[in-house]
Amino acid sequence: MREDGTYGPILGTPWEMSHYYKFQALANGTIPSPTAYPMQSNPDPDALEGAAREVSDLFDACYSLVLRGLERAFGTPDENRSFFAVAFPVMHFALPALARLLMQTTLRPQAQENESALGPTAGPAFLVRNQPLGEMVRTAERLLANPPQDRGQSYAPIWQQSLGQVVQTLQGATERAGQQDF
Repeated sequence: MREDGTYGPILGTPWEMSHYYKFQALANGTIPSPTAYPMQSNPDPDALEGAAREVSDLFDACYSLVLRGLERAFGTPDENRSFFAVAFPVMHFALPALARLLMQTTLRPQAQENESALGPTAGPAFLVRNQPLGEMVRTAERLLANPPQDRGQSYAPIWQQSLGQVVQTLQGATERAGQQDF
């Protein structure tokens, strides 16, 4: 980290402010607050049904993949590549896309079109749910191809964009994983 609180570049990422300095700037009001969603407290996948539950489970599987990658990275130097090649992109691209999708998914599907009725939304549970990478790719592809029909027209583009990014990231991770068991 540099004296101005920025860090990077990591694998081609731009210089950006560290978490500490971002939170400090938010607290001081020097940068605007990001979009906030009325997410339920302590998200519970058991409170979700259908596609929303599957997205929650996929988030947890991606989160678990990142944890496995970190564990491998700290295990031996030879395993380091698996974190940066596989888990790092999932952490930076798939997890945020799935989290945003969940936080834009109301717990009551009919509230999606009527924003005045917008109630609490789903959110990531951060549960350990180990799943093979290939199975995660198939789940993401199936979800992308089958958007929920009960969420209204404004939800469809959010679904397509989020899951499109997840599919692309997981497919790339699969290619980079090669023969490694993830």
